Amino acid sequence: LRGTLAHATSPSTIEVLRDALVVVTDGVITNIVQGADADALQSTLHDVTQLAEDSILLPGFVDTHVHPAQVTFAGSGTDRPLLGPTGWLECYTYPAERAWADPTVAAEVSGAVVRRALKHGCTTAVYFGTIHLEGTLKLVDACLEQGLRAVVGKVCMDRCSPADYVESTEASLSDMEAFVQATIAKAEVAHPNGPLVHPALTPRFIPTCSTALLAGLGEIARKYNGSDGGDGGSRANKVFVQSHIAQSADQLAFVEQLHPGQRDAALFDAAGLLTDRCVLAHAMHLDESELQLIARRKSALAFCPLSNVFHTEKPASTLDAPNAWRCGCNVGLATDTAGGYAPSMLHACRTAVIASRCLHKDTTVDWKYAFWLATRGGAAALSMPIGGFEVGNEFDAQLVDPSAGDPPEEAMALGVLEKYVNLGDDRNVAAVWVRGKQV
Repeated sequence: LRGTLAHATSPSTIEVLRDALVVVTDGVITNIVQGADADALQSTLHDVTQLAEDSILLPGFVDTHVHPAQVTFAGSGTDRPLLGPTGWLECYTYPAERAWADPTVAAEVSGAVVRRALKHGCTTAVYFGTIHLEGTLKLVDACLEQGLRAVVGKVCMDRCSPADYVESTEASLSDMEAFVQATIAKAEVAHPNGPLVHPALTPRFIPTCSTALLAGLGEIARKYNGSDGGDGGSRANKVFVQSHIAQSADQLAFVEQLHPGQRDAALFDAAGLLTDRCVLAHAMHLDESELQLIARRKSALAFCPLSNVFHTEKPASTLDAPNAWRCGCNVGLATDTAGGYAPSMLHACRTAVIASRCLHKDTTVDWKYAFWLATRGGAAALSMPIGGFEVGNEFDAQLVDPSAGDPPEEAMALGVLEKYVNLGDDRNVAAVWVRGKQV
């Protein structure tokens, strides 16, 4: 492809590569040159696509926390607390997730969610499924069929849950390992040179998971990833961990009631779940020592600014992303649909800036920082070679057409990118590639 490329090289720096030729071989970027060098190289190549003069090629977005089963009620319940008999979980989340007991429902919703992610320029997503093995495997199928890079987990919960939406410890662990094995098998068949979809161990959060369940999930993590946090064999069989952590004051109080004197991070760590493949959502109530523990374990955080504003105590709070990064934590951005009602990572970028400036008085989080979180930050959180245009990275990209929708009155590429982050929407996404394949 030849045209204008742009990507974040740091939280404060956007690099624009004008008249660049990017060469992609078997899904991997093998060369990037500009100007006269591009002319010389292009003369030796076939199938070079010239991008429109006013378009910009960007890395695909990485959404580090999404609940597909919940999209059916997105935009509802924004006045509810997280917990309690009239809370978000009881009144909205659990009823929607119960519906995935029917694999047909799960397949229909999953297909729509994946299509929408790609339409919005998202090329990688971290998905929370439900407690249903077959239903969550339909989500895996949708990702594979449509070509979305994804981490997908079957939810585990064996206590403090509705009587009709809970598992036994034994069944939860058995289904979780069956899900891991089935996902690995499906992904390796679909992409034998390296799967795009990875399984995730998914304890919902500390209150709904017994110590025995957490310990059993830790054993599965060690079994598939190696006892030392290493590869445990082929990286093709990478197994992630995902959960919620330090999400709200009522959640912390619940944990204190169940585990006096202990907090989320220590409990996850004791179970062996803080690994270099672990992504923890929310995290706004972690103290410095907990952030440092997560950093030492090379675990990552998913910043969910929109849902944090709605479903936390008053006054609202959210993760201080720059502080977490300074403590050594990798941080990615997330829509957290449907806790966050907007499925667009552009909306998440805007909310991240507003929330950080209003709640933490931190002006370092501007549009560049948010774009970095949505691309390079998410890639680092997942330890995946995506998020930027460098030789050796896999080519996950979105082509932005600024003339679609409400065109910006701006000719400079950097200005167009800023306006895309602040004003753009899915109408501006002209094409999407995952591992070099247009999807």
